[in-house]
Amino acid sequence: MPDNIKAVLKRLLLEDVSPQLRHAIGVELGISLQRQQRDAADKKMEEVKRGIEKIKARMRSNGERPRGGIHQAALDETAERRSREAGPANQTL
Repeated sequence: MPDNIKAVLKRLLLEDVSPQLRHAIGVELGISLQRQQRDAADKKMEEVKRGIEKIKARMRSNGERPRGGIHQAALDETAERRSREAGPANQTL
């Protein structure tokens, strides 16, 4: 398989694609399901970290000095935002 096609398929794995498509691409590339899941989890974690850093930068630029520190306040804001995004679907149980 040519390198340019492999590169396109690897980029597709990083996108939000259906499990069936993810499996087919993994089989074609010879990547295990565990590896795919780990890479997807790593990508999500990087997005969360970038979000936390943006919140910290905003707080610093606004001159905020929250009790417990900027880092803890950014973590709290991120957790609150993520729980709001999850919405009532997680609260049905």
